[in-house]
Amino acid sequence: MKKLYLLLMMSFSYIAQAQIVNLTPQAASTLINTNTTIPMGGNFKTYIVCSGNTLTYQENSTMDTIVLMPGATLKIDSVYSYGYSKIYAKAGSIVDINFKQVGSLIYEAGVTIQDTNVGPPSFFMGAQQVTTINVSYANLPGGIGCTPTGLTPVNTNQSLISLYNNDHHLYIKNATTKDGRFQIINPIGAIVKEWHHGNVTETIDISSLPKGVYFVRWMLNGEVGAMSFLK
Repeated sequence: MKKLYLLLMMSFSYIAQAQIVNLTPQAASTLINTNTTIPMGGNFKTYIVCSGNTLTYQENSTMDTIVLMPGATLKIDSVYSYGYSKIYAKAGSIVDINFKQVGSLIYEAGVTIQDTNVGPPSFFMGAQQVTTINVSYANLPGGIGCTPTGLTPVNTNQSLISLYNNDHHLYIKNATTKDGRFQIINPIGAIVKEWHHGNVTETIDISSLPKGVYFVRWMLNGEVGAMSFLK
């Protein structure tokens, strides 16, 4: 009975420890600080997608590693559906698998996982939700990685969203005048405000939010985007 108890304790400890993933990307990692498309032709690379940026990934059959920071978006857009890349997604990021296959997906609560194309169901060789993904920039030059993005307009194929803020209000300009869904996400991935609107301008009261970095995520005209702001 004692041996069984110890075995159960060891199993529980292993599961608990597995909820925290410590990740130190390689020195040759590429920081994605703007909307970027990665075409076919590489392997064993690491991409760190910073907040507010979209990585369109067209590679297939590679062993790349993709790290998504809060507010970042990944769109898998390979021609074939047998990729082996590893994806690590922080809370508040968006993973558009696009009905393709990837090697594995490790993600925190608060990650949006979606498919946008008609086709066979997408799948993973391994998918696991964890409590925390700790990303260390120790191997990067100067130990410097992603920093919060500035409040500048974000262009997509169909829309133009502009964000501005002060300590009390967040101002949103929606050039499409189409009704959309908007969310404010805190640094741990929790949705603190959510609303729909189709106005050209919108003013959101953020005076009650604690100081920190937040992310606005929108679903508009069939597009999904995100941007960070500092209160």
